[in-house]
Amino acid sequence: PVHAGSRAVASGDIADNQTTSLFLDVNLAASSSVSFWHRETTESGFDFLRFVVDGTERQRWSGTNDWASATFPLTAGPHTLEWRYTKDVSISTGADTVWIDDVTVLVAESCVGADDTCAPALFDGEACRVCEAEEGRACGTAGTCSLGECSE
Repeated sequence: PVHAGSRAVASGDIADNQTTSLFLDVNLAASSSVSFWHRETTESGFDFLRFVVDGTERQRWSGTNDWASATFPLTAGPHTLEWRYTKDVSISTGADTVWIDDVTVLVAESCVGADDTCAPALFDGEACRVCEAEEGRACGTAGTCSLGECSE
């Protein structure tokens, strides 16, 4: 199954008391966030999809769950993101599989605007998204832009 498009990542085929992981290393120039969609068909309360940042578990899911989104803040600097599926010592339920799809790391950057001036913006890997202040001004004249929101 996929959330969107034609492909999603499925956990490796593992036996009881084993682990399989997917890693992504990022180095962020500014505070950012990671978002992704996840789906699980596991033994509820015993076999888990765990999202881990730099060795610290941020959240875990188990049971039979349809696609759901998750978003986590990331500080500036290097990070190792891990999606880890762990099975306990016995019992298999459902497909005993977890899926990840549509992983997006939003990176704060400055982009050249239509008038050739730089303004704080979000770069989503394809295009800049300039933040708008309440009065409609770009963050460059109203403050700073971080994760899609302007601040004074």
